[in-house]
Amino acid sequence: MTRQPSDRSLPSRDAEALWVVDESNSVRAFDGRTDRLVAKIDLGSPGDTRWWLEAGGGYVWAFGLNGAMVLVDPVAAQVVASPSIGPRPARGVLGMPHYAHGAMWIWGEGSVWRVTGPGEVSTAAVASDDRPAGGPGLAAATDRWVFFGCGRRLLRIDPATGGVTDESERLSIALERAGIPRAGVLASMAAGAEGLVVAMGHNQPDIIVLDPDTVEPKWATRVPDGSAHVTLHEGGTDVWALSAGTAMLVADDAAGQPRLVQLHGAQVPLAVVALESLWVVHEIDRVLTRLHLPAGRIVQQWAIPDEFLANPSLRLVAGEHTVWLISRIDSYSEGVYRVDLDANRLVRVDQPDGFNDARAVVAAGPRYR
Repeated sequence: MTRQPSDRSLPSRDAEALWVVDESNSVRAFDGRTDRLVAKIDLGSPGDTRWWLEAGGGYVWAFGLNGAMVLVDPVAAQVVASPSIGPRPARGVLGMPHYAHGAMWIWGEGSVWRVTGPGEVSTAAVASDDRPAGGPGLAAATDRWVFFGCGRRLLRIDPATGGVTDESERLSIALERAGIPRAGVLASMAAGAEGLVVAMGHNQPDIIVLDPDTVEPKWATRVPDGSAHVTLHEGGTDVWALSAGTAMLVADDAAGQPRLVQLHGAQVPLAVVALESLWVVHEIDRVLTRLHLPAGRIVQQWAIPDEFLANPSLRLVAGEHTVWLISRIDSYSEGVYRVDLDANRLVRVDQPDGFNDARAVVAAGPRYR
C-alpha cells in the first residue's frame, strides 16, 4: 500500500534540496543549507534508463524514457510507489508530465494519464494518436483546466472528470484571426489572470492571450525588441514574456505602454521564477540577474564563476526558496552553485560526478534525525 509523503510543507529554504539523477539510476539530494549530499536513492530500473524529474504534491516524480515511473518521498528519502500506466508506448517516450489540480498529468501516445500522489491512475483517450511535428511539448494549468500543446495542437482537460477535449481546430481559428502565419507553431505556453497565454514561434514571435473556456483570442501583442524567439514565465497570477534583451509583463494595457525591463544579452536567456523574482542567466554575458516582479526592476546581479566559462551548457533550477545553477563540465560531471542571498554570492556545492542528462528539480529535503 502506498503511503502519503511524510511532510508536504516547505517552511523555509532550509527545508529544500536539489534532486538530480546520476548514471547509476539513483536520485541524489543536495541540502539547501549545507550544500552537501544528504541522500542517494535507487530508482530500481535496470539498464541505461534516462529520467525526467518533476516535483509536485509533496513528491519527487521520476519518469523513465522506458515507461517507468517512480514516486520518491523526499522527506523520508525513500521510494514510496512505482505506479504503472500500462505497456510502454510503441514510440517510447511518455511526454510532458505536468503537476496541477492535485495530480500529475501525462500526455502520451493516444492517451492522457492522471496520476494522484498515492498512485491511483486513470486514463482518458485522445482522439488522434498523431503527435504533431514542430515545437516543443508544452503544458499549463488555469484554475479550471489543464492544457497540453504541441505544434498547432491543443488539448484541454477537465481535472474534475479527466475528460479531454481536442481544441486544435479552435486554436487554428484563433491563430488565423490573430494573423499568425501557418508556419507558426506553439513555442511557449503559460496561464495567468489574463488567460491562457501562448507564444508562437516563427520569424517574429507573437504573444496571444486566449480565453481558457472558449479558446477565443482576447488580444495579441509582440515583443518589442524584434527577437526571433520568446519564452513565457508565470509569476503568481502574472505572465512575463522573456526575449533576448527584454522582459515584458503580458497585460492588456489600454494606454499601449507595456511594462518592460531591459536585460543583458543578444540571445534568449535561461530563466526560472522563485522568491517573487524572475531569475535570468545570459550565457554569453555570463550574468545571473534577479528581476523582482512586484517592483518590475532588477535588484541583484552576479557574475557567473570562471568554472563555467568553457562550458556552453547551463541549467537554472528553482524551488520555492532556493535557486541553483548547474553547469555541464564534461560528459560525466557537472558543477553546481546555489544562490546564497544572505551572503549575496553564488556558493559552490560539493562537486557531483556522473549526473544523468536529465532535468533536476528542487523539492523538500530529507528530514534530519
